[in-house]
Amino acid sequence: MRSIRILIVGLLLLGSMTGSRASVQVMVDAPANVRRDEVRFTSGEVTIAGTLTLPPGQGRWPAVVMVGAVASPRKSPLFSPLAAHLAGQGIAVLCYDSRGAGDSTGQPFEATIEELARDVSAAMAFLRQRADIRPRDIGLCSHSQGAWTAQLAAAAEGAAFLVMLAGPSVPMEQVDLSQIEALGRAEGLSPAEIRESLDLQRKWLDAVRRQAPAAEQEPILRRQIELRFAGLSAEIRAAYRAQLDDAVAAELDKSNGPWFQHLVQFDPAPVLARLTCPVLAVYGDLDHNVVEKVNKPALLSATHDGTRPPVTIHTFTGASHYFLPAETGTRTEMFMAVRAGADFVSGFLDYITGWIQGVTAGR
Repeated sequence: MRSIRILIVGLLLLGSMTGSRASVQVMVDAPANVRRDEVRFTSGEVTIAGTLTLPPGQGRWPAVVMVGAVASPRKSPLFSPLAAHLAGQGIAVLCYDSRGAGDSTGQPFEATIEELARDVSAAMAFLRQRADIRPRDIGLCSHSQGAWTAQLAAAAEGAAFLVMLAGPSVPMEQVDLSQIEALGRAEGLSPAEIRESLDLQRKWLDAVRRQAPAAEQEPILRRQIELRFAGLSAEIRAAYRAQLDDAVAAELDKSNGPWFQHLVQFDPAPVLARLTCPVLAVYGDLDHNVVEKVNKPALLSATHDGTRPPVTIHTFTGASHYFLPAETGTRTEMFMAVRAGADFVSGFLDYITGWIQGVTAGR
């Protein structure tokens, strides 16, 4: 039952772009000749702890800062193996604990995404000071909602490149509504349940924007969370019911904080329009959390004006939100694959590596 409870926390995250942090973490050992340095840097009054994974030997390397979701740890089922692979191919990688996570200080939900973007800027500044990093070749790689933060940092800092893995290019409400429809269909919700869930999400976000009292938000949010798990197995639903009160309380508390209040107003389109660096957007065709057909057109519309490098878009077939092999893209399937240590879909690591090598070569 303990493993089911761990799974449930992660499922809540992937039932909403704004949900609680996932508990599923992995530690992937890098090849023996890849070096890892434990590092710290500051962003205002916040101290950020991270791991810098360096290629073997001596040299000056291009570098990538990994940008995850709010309150995410440096070790993740996506960033950890990607960092090891990139370092083995001559690219340094900085993964850090987001403020309030792991060994980093600060309160994550008390910061706006602009402040989180300044943490990314601080990470880039830290790398520029190192003799083993090429300062003109420092870029960003984000996953999921981390893309919003990375977009802001890339536009402000003049990043060498931006990689968005399953990254949204539309406002939060559009992401959530498309996610509800896609996951609802994949997980077997009825059309009536999907319509109810969509209506509840709109009502709740409206209440959040108005900063409505908890007494108004609580019944909406409780029913919405219940619906998010209607399509899951009976065993998981039973385990989750014991956590429902805590989940509702946590969401209500977070919705009144600066991070969420700012996020519900944030429109990425003007930020994307300011990007001047090469951009790679990677999607999975069975990712029901960040739906390609919703986000891809918005990204192209915001960035294709003929004055900047073209955006590269690649979609992996049979891939989930974490780019693991999938048949349905449901949350249960995805988290079971993470916990089982499944490999990425064929070609994923090599494609990301090759693209970064291509945009940093000869600079």
